[in-house]
Amino acid sequence: DFVKSHPNSEAAVWYLSDMMMRSQTNDEESISLFNNLEEHLQTNPFYQQLATRIKGIETTMIGKVIPNFSTTKTLDGSKFSLESLRGKYVLIDFWGTWCGPCVAEMPEVKKYQQKYPNRLAILGVNSGEPIDKINNFIQPKNYDWLQIINGKDEDNFVLKFNVKAYPTKFILDPEGKILYKFVGNGEESFDRIDELLK
Repeated sequence: DFVKSHPNSEAAVWYLSDMMMRSQTNDEESISLFNNLEEHLQTNPFYQQLATRIKGIETTMIGKVIPNFSTTKTLDGSKFSLESLRGKYVLIDFWGTWCGPCVAEMPEVKKYQQKYPNRLAILGVNSGEPIDKINNFIQPKNYDWLQIINGKDEDNFVLKFNVKAYPTKFILDPEGKILYKFVGNGEESFDRIDELLK
């Protein structure tokens, strides 16, 4: 109600950002409330983050082709482009070492990497932890699939993919189209991969 009745308020921008993060508004409501905000707020950093998340809602709907992006937020600083994974099904896994369910699913992710080595690409998107911490976690367990790290601005993949909880998984087809999105326990995501690739 406050956001609706105060479209010129910086506080309304902050409240909407917080409500979206807590999943207190659905996507349709979020877009409507955002579009009602006044233009002079566009220089506000929370507005700019909101704009990225709103665009993320629209570009990560089931059936949409994920826009290509490039980043050097990789474990070795090399450049990664999403287009490089075209031609394979892709499992995008948003995770963090602090996330119990994420860590619990890692052996299953590894299993599916080995099960479909030529048809499935896996892209881990870490929540933004230090590289040393990520390496110390993944290297002893040989979790050797591609990893990028959430960052700021153009490298804020959490906003770009409208991720609100961990783990979040996306399954893309070989052309980059989103087939499924899963939030929370990923058991169903592995079942869907089997259906697609068996």
